[in-house]
Amino acid sequence: WDAAHLEVALDAIRVPLMVIQATTLSPDRKRVQMKEGETAPWLELVRRRVPGARIEVIAGSSHFPQIDAPERVNALLADFVGSLTEF
Repeated sequence: WDAAHLEVALDAIRVPLMVIQATTLSPDRKRVQMKEGETAPWLELVRRRVPGARIEVIAGSSHFPQIDAPERVNALLADFVGSLTEF
């Protein structure tokens, strides 16, 4: 992953995109759990660069929501995949 090319990579996305995020970095660069309805700089960048991207925050989880909240992550993935009609 190369942050220097992130915006170019996001601009190139031509398929539906879902982002699942559970933590963000505090101003002092410590990882903190996100709250329901909260956003983060990364999510705002995705919103700007990929209109229509689906953004999901899993509140109260660690950096590994697929381990902490597997039922929630699986449900989000199943719903997202089920909503795809052309891909």
